[in-house]
Amino acid sequence: MEYGLRCRDNTGKIVLDTINNITRNVYMSAQTASSNNSGALDQLNGIKSGEFCVPINADFTKSAHTVSRSGDTISWTTWSYSGFITPATCIIFSFGYT
Repeated sequence: MEYGLRCRDNTGKIVLDTINNITRNVYMSAQTASSNNSGALDQLNGIKSGEFCVPINADFTKSAHTVSRSGDTISWTTWSYSGFITPATCIIFSFGYT
């Protein structure tokens, strides 16, 4: 049996396949609800990765940050919607797959 993670885009195409790969946490940082930032992570150079954000003590009116990767730099921005949904304090994670 295979173990791992497969992520697909909205058309069903696999965009991240970590089946049978070793996973390690390469970055973790707590960010306030109002922070937008980025960071260069040399350890991501040349490997697949997955970045995501987990809100801390948030209810249904709070949202996690949006996290993305370009090269060896990850970026995160707050997200809100018309005053109904506001940003939450979050923890940003980046996992490398080798």
